[in-house]
Amino acid sequence: MKAHLPALATLTLLLAACNQAPVSQPAPPAAHTGGAVKAQDLVVVNVNGVIPTGNVTKEPGQTGSASFYLDPTNGDGKQGCNATGNGGQVTFSLASSNPSVIANAGPSAPVMGCGSLNARSLTYTVNPNAPVGTVVTLTVSAAGAQGTNTAARFTVQVVAPTPTDSTPPVVTPTITGPQGQNGWYTGDVTVVWNTTDPDSGVTSAPCPSVTLTEDTTGQTLTCSATSAGGTSTQTVTIKRDATLPDVTVTPGGTQGQNGWYTSDVTFETTRADATSGIASCEASGTDPLTTDAASHTAALSCTDNAGNTAQASVTVKRDATAPTASVTPSGTQGQNGWYTSDVTFSVTGQDNLSGVGTCTAPAALTADSAAYAASATCTDNAGNTSAAASITVKRDATRPVLSLPSGVNVTATANSQATVTYVATADAAISGLAGLNCTPASGSTLSVGTTLATCTATDNAGNQATGSFPISVTYAFTGFFQPIDMGGVVNTVKAGSAVPVKFRLGGYQGMTILAPNAPTSAANSCGATEAPVEETVTAGNSSLTWDATAGQYVYIWKTNTAWAGSCRTFTLTLADGTSQKAYFRFK
Repeated sequence: MKAHLPALATLTLLLAACNQAPVSQPAPPAAHTGGAVKAQDLVVVNVNGVIPTGNVTKEPGQTGSASFYLDPTNGDGKQGCNATGNGGQVTFSLASSNPSVIANAGPSAPVMGCGSLNARSLTYTVNPNAPVGTVVTLTVSAAGAQGTNTAARFTVQVVAPTPTDSTPPVVTPTITGPQGQNGWYTGDVTVVWNTTDPDSGVTSAPCPSVTLTEDTTGQTLTCSATSAGGTSTQTVTIKRDATLPDVTVTPGGTQGQNGWYTSDVTFETTRADATSGIASCEASGTDPLTTDAASHTAALSCTDNAGNTAQASVTVKRDATAPTASVTPSGTQGQNGWYTSDVTFSVTGQDNLSGVGTCTAPAALTADSAAYAASATCTDNAGNTSAAASITVKRDATRPVLSLPSGVNVTATANSQATVTYVATADAAISGLAGLNCTPASGSTLSVGTTLATCTATDNAGNQATGSFPISVTYAFTGFFQPIDMGGVVNTVKAGSAVPVKFRLGGYQGMTILAPNAPTSAANSCGATEAPVEETVTAGNSSLTWDATAGQYVYIWKTNTAWAGSCRTFTLTLADGTSQKAYFRFK
């Protein structure tokens, strides 16, 4: 049966040195049966502090002890544990590669079974005269077992004996951290202790390193170390101030708007340091500030005794000067400084430092006024308000009021003309009347017909009002005279005859008294009272003449023979636009 090798090492070695504390022994593997794995039954466990390598250090004359047990594995010629059921007893032996330094040892007491509970120990001794630096390989083997057991090996190195010591250890602190001034540290401070003894070595536990993370006016740290030469103690006192001084600068004065001051500005300062104390301070900036400034900084810088420096500053702006304001009117400008529309007002401000913030414009002038005073103010961004700016304007947006005749009627006196007179007036209540002009003017000579007279009134503001009225110049018509009857009577006459139409116009009015294309006639329904025309004349065509003796006009109307048996209306339209009618039946 071949020996089985545990997972961590080919052989587990247990060595116990005289001057070194053993370490815990690893738990044994569970027993196996059967199997064809290549394995070892021999297990060596090392508890001498060098388990990973299997190396042991010993001074000349020192003794060591190694403990062993078997680990059962199948496939080595015997099923199960090689120490049982074989009719014999298994023992362990140590074979030295240099018996003059370390002699062979064994055999051990009989092994009664496998596993750590059946471990056996063997003691070996280093020759007191063994040369320092010699390395001896010890081979552990098992005898008397069935199956195959694989030997384990470990080395023993001979080291120099520990010298005697008459002096205590040296204790040295190593201090790291940002150093300030006057022995202060200005950040976290770490103290690492170094304890050394070149003779016998330090036997006491090392002193823990310490990091100071809080400010302190002085914290004392202590470290003690012990060796064969005695005990020594070292102390160190640490001062830590990693906190900047507390520095403030506070402005004072009359606060306006938008962060501006509108008066002189003073600056109050405070300074304090709770740990190392204030060493020095330096101020900058004008205090108090008595002139306007868009930006002024007052600062205080203080340094504590540890070297920490803090600075506080405040930036202020001062505008104690009021802005200026001006008012500008806007509207339709008439004459003589008058406005003839609503007048609005724009306000502009001027401020050379904080700038104009708001301006209050006067209300618009929407009613006529001979003197309207408009005033306004401006406030700058600092809150200063200007003196009132004012302006006086006058508004007349009302047209003059015309008083005109509704119409003028006159009779032509001669040559179809007449002299026309009338009365036209105007009133302008606000700015006053500047003038009234009418065309044609009163007293003008007009021809017959209707003429539209136009009057324009202008006030002192330039407003105008225009009105018109008709002037009618008409003839003083009388007639028709015989042989024509008026009053709706139907005159009977032979068709084709020439009828004299006689009438007066208040005298001789010239020969252009008829309207264009006049006179005219048109058919009508016959009716009403009839009267014969007693007088007709012989004429080739219709014509107009003036009878100076009778003081009348005579129009010879040549009728048409085709009108026989019909009735017609004769219409005489004059140049003044008036018409006269006569009615006829034709035989």
